[in-house]
Amino acid sequence: MTEFWIDYKITGTDSLNSIYSGKHFSNRKNYVNAVKILVASQMKRQIRKKIYKNPVIISISFPEDRLDIDNHSYFSKCVIDSLKGYLIADDGPKHVYGVVQVFDAKLKRILVQVSEFDGEENY
Repeated sequence: MTEFWIDYKITGTDSLNSIYSGKHFSNRKNYVNAVKILVASQMKRQIRKKIYKNPVIISISFPEDRLDIDNHSYFSKCVIDSLKGYLIADDGPKHVYGVVQVFDAKLKRILVQVSEFDGEENY
């Protein structure tokens, strides 16, 4: 398993509802680019490049906040896109078996874990 931390506090402006509630494409694109830069810089400081050959399960654990867990999905998509070329070859079904999003009250930062799928649904 590979894991790294993201120092970022999710707010209402990061929610899926906020992103798609009439925000112009250029604003969404700027958000995606900013998250990708943040994730890439923190990932590269903490772990070495290792592209998994087999499908993976990506788990993203968030500190509890006021948003519903499904509202974190846009941020999660940006995180997963940032993994391409560093931990995963691509984010299609051949390379990513599944994605898990959870809240963890003990966390102060976002935890990303990438583990090789071993054929057992043990996440």
